[in-house]
Amino acid sequence: MKRTTSLFTGIAAGSIAAAAATLLLTPTSGKTLRQRIAQESHQVKETKEDISGKIKHLKTQIQTTAKDGNTIVKNIAKDLSKTLNEFQKDIRPHQQSIQSHLNEIEDSLSHLEKHIQTTKTEGK
Repeated sequence: MKRTTSLFTGIAAGSIAAAAATLLLTPTSGKTLRQRIAQESHQVKETKEDISGKIKHLKTQIQTTAKDGNTIVKNIAKDLSKTLNEFQKDIRPHQQSIQSHLNEIEDSLSHLEKHIQTTKTEGK
């Protein structure tokens, strides 16, 4: 925001300097010069007001965007948490089933190893 304000301030200062230089370096009569100064002063004032309005509008847009972005991030985090919890709930029975099958496989391997050991010792 500071960079934008500095930019617009620089533009306004440059406009004022250019207008002053143009008015002072152009050969004209005193009356014409005063009229031109008044016109240029009015234009500079309008430019300043326009830039000020644009800065205020930009500030409002930034605040609105930040607020909306914050709300969106909160909603996404909430949705992700809910989805993760549902996923964990959905897979729990499958995890239990897989664990049960793994236990059965381990028991079968243990029995097979004992059977092989028994067969080896009987064969000797």
